Amino acid sequence: MKKKHYIVSMMAVIFLYLLGIGNFHGALQANNQKTQHASTKIIKIGFPIQEGLSMKDEKGNYTGYMYDYLKELSQYTGWEYEFIESKSDDVDTQISELLDKLNKGEIDMLGSMRRSDELAKLYDYPTESYGYAYNVLAVNKDNDWLDSYTLANGKEITIALQKKAEIRNGQLKEYVKTNGLKVNYKYYNNGTAQMEAVKKGEADALLSVDIALASDFRVIARFSPDPMYFAVAKGKTKIVHDLNKGMEELNEINPTLKQTLYTKYFEEKLDHVILTQQEKDYIKKAKTFHVMIMSNQAPVQYVKGNKATGTAIDILEDIKEETGLQFSYEFVDNYHEYEERMLHHEIDILASINYDYSLNYINTMSVTNAYLKAPLQIVLQKNTDLNALDNKKLAIRKELSSILKSRIDPHNVIYANSTQDCLKAVHDGEADYMIDSSYAISYYMNQLGYRSMISVADVKGDMLNYSFGVVDGNDHMLVGILNKCIRNLKEEDINTYIYQHSLDKATFTLRDYIQQHIIESMVITLLIIICIVAVFSYFYHRQLKMKRQIEVENNRYRMLSKITQEIIFEYDYEKDILKLGDKHNFLAETNEIENYAKDISSDKKKDESSLFQCIMEMKDTDREVLIQLANKEVRWFHVVMKVVYDMDRPVYAIGRAVDIQEEKTERENLEKKSMMDALTSVYNTAAFKKKIQLELVRDKGMYAFGVLDIDYFKEVNDEFGHFIGDQVLIHCADVMQKAFGEKALIGRLGGDEFAVFLMAPQDENAVASGCARLQKALQTTIEGLPNITLSMGFVMTKDVCDYNILYQKADKVLYEVKAAGRNAYFIKS
Repeated sequence: MKKKHYIVSMMAVIFLYLLGIGNFHGALQANNQKTQHASTKIIKIGFPIQEGLSMKDEKGNYTGYMYDYLKELSQYTGWEYEFIESKSDDVDTQISELLDKLNKGEIDMLGSMRRSDELAKLYDYPTESYGYAYNVLAVNKDNDWLDSYTLANGKEITIALQKKAEIRNGQLKEYVKTNGLKVNYKYYNNGTAQMEAVKKGEADALLSVDIALASDFRVIARFSPDPMYFAVAKGKTKIVHDLNKGMEELNEINPTLKQTLYTKYFEEKLDHVILTQQEKDYIKKAKTFHVMIMSNQAPVQYVKGNKATGTAIDILEDIKEETGLQFSYEFVDNYHEYEERMLHHEIDILASINYDYSLNYINTMSVTNAYLKAPLQIVLQKNTDLNALDNKKLAIRKELSSILKSRIDPHNVIYANSTQDCLKAVHDGEADYMIDSSYAISYYMNQLGYRSMISVADVKGDMLNYSFGVVDGNDHMLVGILNKCIRNLKEEDINTYIYQHSLDKATFTLRDYIQQHIIESMVITLLIIICIVAVFSYFYHRQLKMKRQIEVENNRYRMLSKITQEIIFEYDYEKDILKLGDKHNFLAETNEIENYAKDISSDKKKDESSLFQCIMEMKDTDREVLIQLANKEVRWFHVVMKVVYDMDRPVYAIGRAVDIQEEKTERENLEKKSMMDALTSVYNTAAFKKKIQLELVRDKGMYAFGVLDIDYFKEVNDEFGHFIGDQVLIHCADVMQKAFGEKALIGRLGGDEFAVFLMAPQDENAVASGCARLQKALQTTIEGLPNITLSMGFVMTKDVCDYNILYQKADKVLYEVKAAGRNAYFIKS
């Protein structure tokens, strides 16, 4: 009887506590807004309604590329905005009306403007653009035969152009010529006629600009980027000054913002996968593909109730629904059988494989793009020192041995059949530590209830890439379809699948569970009580329902934090308290920061601008941000946050932050490596062309561009061999960089042809001096290498803004050098 009374009393206390939270939020929020408004400058922004760029939903909420950029910018300028709209439904009319207001000084700024000498007489411009608009070729969204692949493979198409868009049409024709495309052109009076022509089938694609593309079209090619600027009303120099300063700080703190926003608004995933007719025909004729899974690799692939399940199976079922491909599932218990059945082609698809060249069967099959990436983690006995693992015994699954071969001592390793076996080996003292996927470790540690180990941070630099393996390596059509579907996967769906399966435990008795999870059982009991109170109180007070939602979201993020080693946080808008998870030294030396928004200084706002801005935007967030830690270190994090509302009033923000610094650094290093020519270590053709094109559109005055050929290089290869020929190329690239200086951009265009780009040379003498230094350096005899000379053709200009045109001019000068006897340089303006 006493226990019953205790439970009833506990329910009453919980009910009253949940009912009382939130009474003072409205007053505090209003007071904060009033204080901020008094110290903030109001900037009037012209806001034409354009898809992707500047939008407004049915509730009156603003969004879009320009809006998000302005909100980020406000952190550094202290501005607030008043958005001025036009009443017209026509975009061209809206822009015309807003330009008129800008001319009269009735608004301060207007975005998406080009910059030219003529326009600079009418408006003031900042020194930097806030993004790029691309020319695009676009087709109907439902077009099932024309995409970037068919375009590049020589399919002849008809393109609809606007008659008056002469510059854009010229850029398209250069693009077509450069890429060897087969096209016909049809001209129309305006954009509406263009779109109608494509919809009626008179043309296959249309030429437009990405920021003005209608939502019922999809892009198949992008080219010729054009910078977008904010134009400021003449005479408002203070605004221009603050704008320049704010954009400079924003670029320094968040250099990837423009690309992030461009991807968000102009490269969003399609509602469904677009399949070509050839792919559709393949699917109709395809058999049911047999998929093999490991029964003990939760949460990615495992067996529950004699049925295959897991994140990989959820993704395959999505692919089945999207494309019509049919799958059946078979499972095995050990890796040896998994490998044997694959080698004997008894199976069609592997549900999970990590792409690794060292595997003895990787060259006989095809591997898709990764559908999931997971950090590797270490689990140790409590008395084992993470920094002293030499001569310690490692337990590991056999299939992970190739990934971690540099860490494995063959004399101190135990190969286990599953994650459970590895955990048991550490728990029983047979091994000192183990390494496995963070998802698998979290799943099985929670299931088995082991308490004698600790889970340590991710293994630095190592990731497990989950991909599908197609056993028939020649079935490129199947791999292509799977990759299309993987590219179109939404991150929130994958996170949901991981979350659902991470909570899916093996079947065992309630008594066993309570014995192994005493604290968890108490928490679950409390949650059940809260749920009962919420259910019985639902029709009496809607406030309780909202609080229950907060509890559910809070526990969800806490569970995700345990699974993925993330940092969770929650912010109470009413009490102005930021609570941090177990890793409380994330921002401060305490896990509860009071008066977070009220007392934060302007310098602190700048230091923590990304997280602070995420919270103060009061809306759901999923983005990469820079955050300064308690130790003053600034690192990149992936922040996902959900805001719980009571009516229109935000009550709680609950989120998680994942340290992605190493991942971003690795990605940047790989990107940089992909830009360099493997032999000479100068820029390769694609990277050089892209960098030069970006330099050309910045319009910084005079520049020089040269094309250089090694004289009689074919004879060098024929007489001395290709190895010596390669050494000659390496030597030439090296002396070019030294002769023209570190600021010069050097590229290898192919074979023995190089190119040099010099920004802002003083005059022709400066270019000639570099050429002379290069010739002199080549006169020095290098042991083992033949004497060589160069022919060089340079042009100096400030008018050409297209790489291909510039290359043709320099190539023409080079031809004149060769005709005059080679081993010389000509420079022409």
